[in-house]
Amino acid sequence: MCDLIVQLGVEPCRIDLLTGIDGIEFDEAWQNKIGVTIDELEIDILSKEDLLKNKLATGRDKDKGDIIWLEKNQSGEA
Repeated sequence: MCDLIVQLGVEPCRIDLLTGIDGIEFDEAWQNKIGVTIDELEIDILSKEDLLKNKLATGRDKDKGDIIWLEKNQSGEA
């Protein structure tokens, strides 16, 4: 299956919907997901640990700041 990206809006208020990401498989990410409520809408998001795995796997320069923050704030909620 090909991974797809759907982009809604324009930066800096763009939302990217991804069908696959580097560094983690769907089943693992789904098992570790975190449920959050935003404006009365319940959504599932990646756990910090899985987001860190993804950021490390991409190797992109723009993710380096996120990696540092995630490693410093690994435990608990942000």
